[in-house]
This record gives sequence, structure tokens and C-alpha cells, in this order.
Amino acid sequence: SPFDVVLCSDLLRCRQTCHLATKGFCHEPKVARTDPLLRERAVGVYEGLAHDAPRKPRPPHVPPRKHRVEGGESWDDVNRRARKLLSRLGSTFVATKDDSRDRLRVLCVTHGGFIMEAMNAATGADGCTVPFCSNGAWNTSVWKVELTRNDKGKLCCRVVGANDASHLDSGSPRAELDLRDDAVLACAGVSADKWWAADDPVSATG
Repeated sequence: SPFDVVLCSDLLRCRQTCHLATKGFCHEPKVARTDPLLRERAVGVYEGLAHDAPRKPRPPHVPPRKHRVEGGESWDDVNRRARKLLSRLGSTFVATKDDSRDRLRVLCVTHGGFIMEAMNAATGADGCTVPFCSNGAWNTSVWKVELTRNDKGKLCCRVVGANDASHLDSGSPRAELDLRDDAVLACAGVSADKWWAADDPVSATG
């Protein structure tokens, strides 16, 4: 297997995609499981409806990223899930200064909205100094995030690839699903040289 760990949203469409993406692996990954943290944004009472179905307008006093429909999540809620996942991946798989664990490759199969918020979390986007990433992930696109620790042992994130769907074009080189390559694809709101370090792992996970 090109990956040591495979994590997947527990929603059906993602599990189906994960099955197709991993069925050619030669070896079983060390860890393979579903994780509800990787779910798409919950839209509560609107679950299952068409995108153009009638919906109540957002109250004018509620900021877009904080708007939460009945039984659903706001984008800020999804961002907290993304930060929690990155922090959990860091604490589980990223070696500390005194830890000699080998570098691991983790495949996360998730949804477009969660990808957007994972990129926002990884780049430290706040909408002011760092713009929020747009919700524009292509179907089956590959996004790459590298997790390391700085000299103080704090977890850092670096986006090293974004929205790569070249594997869908038989005439193009296949996407390299490996963090060792240096390719960086431009994407609005994603900066290859922007690092995010949590000052406090507990508060960072929300």
C-alpha cells in the first residue's frame, strides 16, 4: 500500500470512493477505519434535499460562517472538526523531538466542504490576514498536507498540493499520492509557504 493509514468519512458515498481508491493496494495499511470527523457539513433539516430546494434565508445579524440551520452545523463548526482531526493526526502519527517513529503517509477520504475547512485550518485562515479557501474541490481531487513539529515541538501544517485531479485525464501524468514530492498547485486561499502552529493543542482542537 502507498499509505500506512487510511481514514474515511463514515458516509456512504465516501466509503464507496475509498473502496475504489484503495482496491488496487498491494498491501494492507497498518490502520484503516472510518471517522465521523471527516463528514461533510451537516445541514440538519435540509439533509437529502436538492441544492436549489427552498430554504429559510440567513438572519442578517448572523455572519455567514456562523450560520447554523436547525439540526445542522455552521462552517465554523466544520472548521473546529478539521482542527481537531489535524491535531489528532499530529498527536498520533507525528514524531516528537525525542520520538524516532518513522514518517507515515495517511490517506483521508472526505468531502468538498470538509476539505475547504481543512485547508482553512492548515493555513491559519481568518478571513483577514489569510483569506478563506473557496469551496471548490473537484471530484476525487488530491490535496496534500504535511504535518511536522518545529524545534519547540509544536505541531505545524503545510499545504503542499491542492485540487489535483490529473489522475482523471488518461492523457496526463497520474497524480503522485506521496508527500515526498515537491509539486505545489496554486489554489485560491491556499499558500504553500504558510505554516500554522497551535499554541495550545487543547484549544486548537475546539
